[in-house]
Amino acid sequence: MAIGEAFLSAFLQVLFDRLASNEFVGLLCGRKYDDLLDKLKITLLTVTTLLNDAEEKQFYNTAVKKWLHMTKDALYDAEDILDELASEALAFKMEAESHTNMNKVWNWNPISTPRSPSTRGIESKLMKIIERLELIAKYKNVLGLKDNVGERLFGFRLRSPTTSLVDESCVYGRSYDKEKIIQFLVQDEPATPKVGVVPIVGMGGIGKTTLAQLVYNDVIVERRFDLKVWIFVSSHFDPVRVTKTMLWSVHSEKVDIDDLNLLQVCLKEKLAGKRFLLVLDDVWNKRSHDWDLLWMPLEVGKSGSKIIVTTRNSDVASSMGTVPAYHLSGLSFEDCWLLFMSQASENRIIDVIFQAIGKDIVKRCDGLPLAVKRFGILLLSRTEEDEWKDILNRPIWDLPDDESNILQTLSLSYHHLPAHLKPCFAYCSIFPREFELDKDSLVLLWMAEGFLQQPKGNKKLEAVGGEYFHELVSRSFLQQSVHNRSRYIMHNLMQELAHFVSGEFCFRLEEKVEDGNEHKAFEKAGHSSYIRRQREVTTRFESFSRLERLRTFLPLDSTDGIGVSYLAKKVPHDLLPKLRRLRVLSFGACRITELPESLGNLKHLRYLDLSRTAIKGLPDSMTMLCNLQTLILSECRSLTELPVGMGNLTSLRHLHINGSRLEEMPPQMCRLKNLQTLSEFMVGRNRGWGIRDLKDMLQLKGSLHISGLQNVVNFVDAMEANLKGKQELENLVFQWSESFNRSLNDKMPQIHRNLEDLSTRGHSVSRFPSFKETMEASALEPRNSVDIARNERVEVVVLEMLQPHKNIKGITVKDYGGTRFPSWIASPLFSNIIFLKLLIAGSV
Repeated sequence: MAIGEAFLSAFLQVLFDRLASNEFVGLLCGRKYDDLLDKLKITLLTVTTLLNDAEEKQFYNTAVKKWLHMTKDALYDAEDILDELASEALAFKMEAESHTNMNKVWNWNPISTPRSPSTRGIESKLMKIIERLELIAKYKNVLGLKDNVGERLFGFRLRSPTTSLVDESCVYGRSYDKEKIIQFLVQDEPATPKVGVVPIVGMGGIGKTTLAQLVYNDVIVERRFDLKVWIFVSSHFDPVRVTKTMLWSVHSEKVDIDDLNLLQVCLKEKLAGKRFLLVLDDVWNKRSHDWDLLWMPLEVGKSGSKIIVTTRNSDVASSMGTVPAYHLSGLSFEDCWLLFMSQASENRIIDVIFQAIGKDIVKRCDGLPLAVKRFGILLLSRTEEDEWKDILNRPIWDLPDDESNILQTLSLSYHHLPAHLKPCFAYCSIFPREFELDKDSLVLLWMAEGFLQQPKGNKKLEAVGGEYFHELVSRSFLQQSVHNRSRYIMHNLMQELAHFVSGEFCFRLEEKVEDGNEHKAFEKAGHSSYIRRQREVTTRFESFSRLERLRTFLPLDSTDGIGVSYLAKKVPHDLLPKLRRLRVLSFGACRITELPESLGNLKHLRYLDLSRTAIKGLPDSMTMLCNLQTLILSECRSLTELPVGMGNLTSLRHLHINGSRLEEMPPQMCRLKNLQTLSEFMVGRNRGWGIRDLKDMLQLKGSLHISGLQNVVNFVDAMEANLKGKQELENLVFQWSESFNRSLNDKMPQIHRNLEDLSTRGHSVSRFPSFKETMEASALEPRNSVDIARNERVEVVVLEMLQPHKNIKGITVKDYGGTRFPSWIASPLFSNIIFLKLLIAGSV
């Protein structure tokens, strides 16, 4: 892969791969797209090789920041053009497949169909975007941008080397942390390696270096170790430099040797038989060959020798530590206030008004001591109330460069962030402060926006997104919520950093802009969110109608739990025809009853959330959304049916329909072979293949609720559902109708009721149905004809045929009319089953 190609957005790369595939080459045959696409790709590579340098220089060069925004704007347009082309081709392919399923001839002649991209003016759009990108690239020399993306010098200018010296009078709230680290250092455990490594992890500015300094200078530590060495590592872990520094510290004389072998031999002699403490401050690289080289001479140290590693990355800590990493938390508000006052007041008295402003500033710092200290120093020389308010309201990137290094400290983390993670981080700026993020939901949004790189092998995009999320958590961009450990939040100042790097492409409707009009939005905005209100005023959404490039329309729940929002029918009817580039659309928890047919024109749409709405039906045009990946219809209690053409949505990966009033699935659901999430499958009596539609949904995972099983009258249908082939399903619910015309209480004495957990251990079954009995039971009912009266022998056989994969962990059976468990439950193959629940028809 060329250097610049690594910096192509994941979305662009996926599109280029799709357009180069055989199925699209046939469609584009005879067009001029090949040459134009090649030229576009070369131009994109030329521009994207400059992005890394521009990403770094934007923090101190406003002209570069404007160039960067202009470039990203052009890249967005390029993505839209390519996605339009790919969508047209995919829609044509989908239509051809649909005709094939109806026994018609599949004709790949693009000229014969009105959906052909040849009529869409794609060539003209491609030429215009190429010219635009070529013009942008010409600014390279004027702005001093370099395409040598391998050189990363910017980070070294952001932070000065640290030393072991500390002014303890300026440190608050770290006594407990200091004691815990010292306990790690002084304890002797024979089972541990001779040299123990104690990692300290936390976001930039949280006080890792200060804590290491406190420990390093403690009297107990001083007595414990024969030698102490402090080394500032920073971005580049150089074993020669580190070894030389250690030798110099031990030898107390300057070392002029540069040969690593000689250095290590000398160091080994000096450390032999001595208990030492080594502090490696600000480490960025995971354990590697260089680290192993450094380790060799250290192994001769006396038992009890220790190494303290400070890092912002928990993965680095895990790769190096011999004990669990110590995750350093922020300071309490009280300790932050003491630190702030020590810096902002000195000998002067601060009155109540200034204290109130100061406390708001401290709250904004969210426990980050570096920020608290820098704000205090900033305000020391400012004596007017307006000056304090000005500092309170300024974003961190607008603070005086010569007086504050808050942005520089945080941006160092962004500088080390891999290119593919940067848009994922910037995207998080659409969430308000202290908003609790759900990992799975955020990954689906990233996937819809095209931020995830195409995986290799059998790995799924969702797994790639999970790795991205883990990386952001590991690098301290996201933190576990203290209120809900399954959710994550972004630190206040990290959120400001995300806002800075996202620039004008992300906005929240609640944000005040410079002119004080909260309804004004950025014209180039691509991603937006807003906090739902109980009653939404139509005028609130007027600004959205001007955002033709908008990709994300995302309402968010407020922290006070307002319930359902009342949204005028006019809002979706007015907005959707104008927002044709949407990839993410949500009206979740908005009390709307219908959507306009213009929904089908959102050809880029990949994520649609209508959960908790009063929607009664979906427009038929929705079945034209060939790119749709996620459809959320949870708790739509007025929804009684899905569009007939749902089978056309072949890109669909996640379908949530739990809590709806659906009675059966539409026909041709069998075409949705990419489905991974299907919360419920309703077996109907009239349409489609019924339960057989599950046959090829081999990627289903998590939980699946199959209801309406009384409508399965042929064991072959149950067998063809192929539950055995769904390896990633963990929980299954089998549900028959609640009505059954006889009592089962006497016929099933061995079965627990009222959803009590059952254990399969030790369970024995006297006899299971033979093949002959199975066939007889199947013959009792004619195929595709369901009598209202149910037959217990049919239900026994059906459940027998619904044998899942051996990986299944939980099974719930509801309203079952049979008298026996299926034979597979007692099989040793199903040792992974954790629980088995049974609810008997008519039980309370």
